[in-house]
Amino acid sequence: MNKKAIGFIMTGLMAVGVGMAAQQPQAHAAGYKWVKTKNYKNIPWHNKSNKTAYMYNWNHTKKLHNLKNYPHTTWYVSKSIKMVKGNKSGVFYKVTSGNKKVSGYVYRGYLVKGKYQAPSKNNDDNFVSDNPYIKSSYVPVILDVFKGTKFDNNMAKWNANYDPENPTMDPRTPEQRANTIDIMNVPTSDQIIAFKEHKITFREFLLKDLKEKGINPDNYAGYNIYATGYYPTPDEETLPSFYSIMLYK
Repeated sequence: MNKKAIGFIMTGLMAVGVGMAAQQPQAHAAGYKWVKTKNYKNIPWHNKSNKTAYMYNWNHTKKLHNLKNYPHTTWYVSKSIKMVKGNKSGVFYKVTSGNKKVSGYVYRGYLVKGKYQAPSKNNDDNFVSDNPYIKSSYVPVILDVFKGTKFDNNMAKWNANYDPENPTMDPRTPEQRANTIDIMNVPTSDQIIAFKEHKITFREFLLKDLKEKGINPDNYAGYNIYATGYYPTPDEETLPSFYSIMLYK
């Protein structure tokens, strides 16, 4: 989670990166070098979008496949690898298709956790946004639950540029700050496991949590909203919040 989010959620994320020492192929001079790996037990993921996203060979020197040609495929992650080349670095997943005919290395930002599911009105993946200030794939779900609210782009811009070393006041008016309704969730260990094993969708989790808090999202039509939603990846064992919401007029 980006440290700039401190300005919004005011808490830190401890990423537990347990690197496993592993034998790796000798890196080709023109390719990327492996610096850390971790093995997984074939965790299911699927494409984040239908846009062009390439699968590479082990050292990122050859394009093997384009994910957009496999829109309905579930990819099984068996390893994560941190690769570096000069001042460039990234975490890639070694993935294999369910039928084991396609395999390679994919940048983790191109994938979403869980098996591919055909679209239905309850599928979180149906809710997307073209708003460049909405970075989390779960914010559109939050906006759909809080129907009639208006996403505050100014708050998003402020948060994206927030520097804890040189803090600045957010763009809300003093009256808005005084009357802001803050809704957050810090998950239990059981909830983290349910998410990581894809036993519950973000929408189901959000609606259940709001009900337990006594919050009816239908009561906030006309409010400004700023929200983030977060989903754990296989590399992350803990996180401070699945979602944070600010509502104000």
